[in-house]
Amino acid sequence: MKLTAPCAFILLPFCAFAQNVPVTKVKPDSTSIADIYHNSTVWQGHVASISVEKIAAYAAPVLWFSPDEPNMKGYQKDGIHIPEAFPFESATKKPVVYYKILSIFTDRGVDQQLVYKPGQANRGASAMNLDLVKVFYLDYYFYYASELGLGSHPHDIESVVMKMVVDKNPANGAYRIRVENVNGRAHGLYWYNNLHVADIYTKFPVTVLIEEGKHASCPDANGDGIYTPSYDVNVRTNDAWGIRDIIRGGTLFSGAYQSWMTKLRTAATIVSPPLPGDSPLYDEFATDTRQLTEKPVYELRPFPEAGQLTADKHLQDLVKDKKPVKWPAIKTSKKQANKIRGIPEDENRHPITLAYRQEENGGLTYIAPLLIVKNVAAPMTGGWFINKFYAGSGDYSVEKNNSHGDKTVFGHLVMHMSSASRWVDPYVGFGYEFNDYDERKNERHYKMDFASEFGFKIRFNLKMKSVFRRPKFLGIRIGYRLTGFAPIKESGLVLEIGAGAW
Repeated sequence: MKLTAPCAFILLPFCAFAQNVPVTKVKPDSTSIADIYHNSTVWQGHVASISVEKIAAYAAPVLWFSPDEPNMKGYQKDGIHIPEAFPFESATKKPVVYYKILSIFTDRGVDQQLVYKPGQANRGASAMNLDLVKVFYLDYYFYYASELGLGSHPHDIESVVMKMVVDKNPANGAYRIRVENVNGRAHGLYWYNNLHVADIYTKFPVTVLIEEGKHASCPDANGDGIYTPSYDVNVRTNDAWGIRDIIRGGTLFSGAYQSWMTKLRTAATIVSPPLPGDSPLYDEFATDTRQLTEKPVYELRPFPEAGQLTADKHLQDLVKDKKPVKWPAIKTSKKQANKIRGIPEDENRHPITLAYRQEENGGLTYIAPLLIVKNVAAPMTGGWFINKFYAGSGDYSVEKNNSHGDKTVFGHLVMHMSSASRWVDPYVGFGYEFNDYDERKNERHYKMDFASEFGFKIRFNLKMKSVFRRPKFLGIRIGYRLTGFAPIKESGLVLEIGAGAW
């Protein structure tokens, strides 16, 4: 039996179950959305104007370090003094956390000064108008004097970004600011982000686990000091970095996360936020079994201005990379302002891959997300659906005495990848090929055949600017291709080399 219909049509019913990311984890109970809003509310009041420094204090996270964190050696005797103040700022014995408002979304076309009024002498005194603000991103930054382990270097800046939503409490008409999601960044790679979408089980103020030596950040939704994939990070769980304290030792583990990679946290290594006493979270904060009110409390400072930058070039580059000037970016868009799902995404959010393809002869492969401009997650597996288009491969030779020669003109597979970032991943794909057959000496005609391929992808870190929009990976794909189905007409090994996540 020959299958001549494109396999893509066969796979469409399965793809219909795929859900676009970011995805909110749905709990199997009857809890209303109002309960989630109440649980994640960090401030409410009847005054429409609120300062940035006040917002930062009400939403600030609890920080939890590994007991073997090298930057706080001797903390049992001298206390915890990390994160630190930048060396070009005034020194303090207290830990210091920096903040800034990354972006503000409004749905009204008004003067930006009405949305956000900059402070004259202090960026923290800048105020937002809650009548006009719908969504904003609040960033927290942590500075460490050094990063140890693989690729160690002096100075390290890590961050957590929270998506904040402004609405009115239907019960009393008060303005309300709530946290929709918490995104712990890890090692400068979008796919490694540790994203938690808030639900009724999220404990606020949210706890953030800090990776030993390397300082990646990860939400700890229930504040138990243990990283639990799909609970603490409930979006892109296969790609999320989690907390891997073991890479401080200099060995790289970038495959699937394993529980042994994270060390047990103890209550002695917690640093608490300066939570105001009138916070709606304060009662729970004060009665927390970890005794948060007795822990070291960090100081909040606005992220430094450009004029404060140090002469240390490495530190200067790190600070500039966090975009210290021109914040916040004020965006007027009703669609974006009302879109309460999602996170800020970097340039790798819709990755493409252009690769060299080698079978019996050379060719090219183009790979993109299933919807081309939007990533599509595979339900239940945590992987991704992607498109693979290839051309110019297969047998190019057509000899006069050869009874059957063929040439692959074009092929299309819908593939499933387990992740977009792990160093090695299996894949499988099904689709169709157009082949140029020469069954009667040199008479050519074209046929469509069922096609399939399976194998694995190996990724290497890559830092360069190119037509690939600064890809983070160089990849090698090794697979086995089959053409036809019952019977199989052609088969053989495939090797592809290219830049990009896929």
